[in-house]
Amino acid sequence: MLGSLAPQDEISEAEREAGLRRLIYEAGYSSATAALTSGVILTAFALHLGASNLTVGILASAPFLGQLLQAPAVLLIDRLRARKAIAVVSSVVGRSMLALMALAVFLPPSLAIAAVVFSQFVLCGLGAIGGCAWNSWLRDLAPQERLGTVFSQRTVYTTSVGPGAGLAAAFLLDRTAQGSGARDWAFAGLYLAGCASGLVSPFVVTRMPEPRMPPPIAGPSGLAALLR
Repeated sequence: MLGSLAPQDEISEAEREAGLRRLIYEAGYSSATAALTSGVILTAFALHLGASNLTVGILASAPFLGQLLQAPAVLLIDRLRARKAIAVVSSVVGRSMLALMALAVFLPPSLAIAAVVFSQFVLCGLGAIGGCAWNSWLRDLAPQERLGTVFSQRTVYTTSVGPGAGLAAAFLLDRTAQGSGARDWAFAGLYLAGCASGLVSPFVVTRMPEPRMPPPIAGPSGLAALLR
């Protein structure tokens, strides 16, 4: 059952503890998504579609260019004051792009590459926006004295699931011939699996409580504060 996306004025200790447990194991789903669809897998996918070196470089730049959206994300969060909703919606929309990337193998080459580039930029851009909301939200949810413990436990899930998913992806691709129809299906399967895992993550996140943000502090507007 989906949880509410609205922030809460009060969070019980039981709700906080349940939220922190979900925060920890959610890392496994996010890690699996990244291992199956990014890094060397994305590069191999682009080359399989016939991408040029320039296109591969553009794809590699997407995560860094996407970080530029953190500045307007700060203004959005300050205005809406709904970090959970922003994080969940951006995650769902962004990771849905992985389904489009899975379908790209069945499109004409030029259209397929354009679909992958478009999807990657949407995914990374929305990831930067959602990440900005996510970091602020978790800072208020996890007690200061437990931040190190919580995030070290998240790291355990990340380092346990990520390498395993990456090795599985490498094994699958190694079992298919380069340029073959079987490899088309292999990449489609990897990106659909990554999409499914990525969409489980926001489902888990909806069941974590969000403390209501404190009232805005009197002072410069959000834009003026960023420009200072």
